[in-house]
Amino acid sequence: MPGTRVSVPFGHQKAILGIAISATVIEADTPTLASSLFTNVPTGHIQKPTHKLRNIHHALEPNPVLSKELLELCRWSADYYHYPLGDICQLALPSMLRKPTPMPKSQQVFWVLTTAGATTTDASLARAPKQQVALAVFRPLKKINQNQLQQYNINTSTIKALHAKKLIDKQELSEQFPSLIKSTPLLKENTLSLNHEQKIVLDSLVFNQFNAYLLDGITGSGKTEIYLQAIHRVLKDNKQALVLVPEIGLTPQTAARFQNRFNVPVATVHSGLSKLQRFKIWQAIKHKQYPIVIGTRSSVFSPLDDLGLIVVDEEHDLSYKQQDGVRYSARDRAIVRAQKLGMPMVLGSATPSLATLQNALSGRYQHLTLRH
Repeated sequence: MPGTRVSVPFGHQKAILGIAISATVIEADTPTLASSLFTNVPTGHIQKPTHKLRNIHHALEPNPVLSKELLELCRWSADYYHYPLGDICQLALPSMLRKPTPMPKSQQVFWVLTTAGATTTDASLARAPKQQVALAVFRPLKKINQNQLQQYNINTSTIKALHAKKLIDKQELSEQFPSLIKSTPLLKENTLSLNHEQKIVLDSLVFNQFNAYLLDGITGSGKTEIYLQAIHRVLKDNKQALVLVPEIGLTPQTAARFQNRFNVPVATVHSGLSKLQRFKIWQAIKHKQYPIVIGTRSSVFSPLDDLGLIVVDEEHDLSYKQQDGVRYSARDRAIVRAQKLGMPMVLGSATPSLATLQNALSGRYQHLTLRH
């Protein structure tokens, strides 16, 4: 299926990563147009007999890693920015998925109480009080994961000692992604009361259809509160929200503000994460574990299947433009993504860029102002 990672031969290389972008049926032993397998190649430009076409080795996963919507965004980006589609598709994937190897399996580590651990006496651990306490935690639970170890203040040295004595055993299981249970209520804290200007702005937002809004508000006018209340409306409709911020430094404080307000998981995506961390977050987002994603420019490709709102904070910031490698504007890509999905897009700034301001003045974007 389009969007699937595949292993393919290329030249003398045994295997490189490919992304299936389309499928076509061809009859054996008849000339065919290889150009029909690709986009933007004139018909008749390349002719090749079918027996010379090379076979894909195999699909690396049974399901696509790029949804139809993200693949369309990649096609648009390749055409608009004049870059090869393959390079754009690579950008849309975490770095751990850019090689022709199977997707890493997310393993969750558990420590399991053994028969020996269940029957051992405290007297045998008289000189190891921490091990006694740890075993007392294990006995009713039988099995504890890494997060629970921190919760019960059981340190690594204690676990190693119990494991060496064969009182507990290590178990690794593939991580499961159950359906996210919708929290009730959605809010941890009450929303703030809006002033007259803010009410006009919030009431002007139309959901479930594409509109681009320039939220032109002076510093301290409450733009973030508008974002929070707009996202609350989206979450109530079981949709997801993507919030772009210009710098890594702004990500934690923004995420904390959102996490304090909402009773749902919030993902943060930025270049400060390790390759493994980014892959795990990407995988969890794809499995709909995060209703809210906050990140820098690369997060515009987050695999959000139920997206209902995109916010670009400080839309004027030059950090949204990638200046090396594949050059692109995350702000402009976000607008195109919102347009293709038929959903609202909010561009917030106290000092809008000239391009965005001109779009607002010409009527392409709706101009909303906060002057107090």
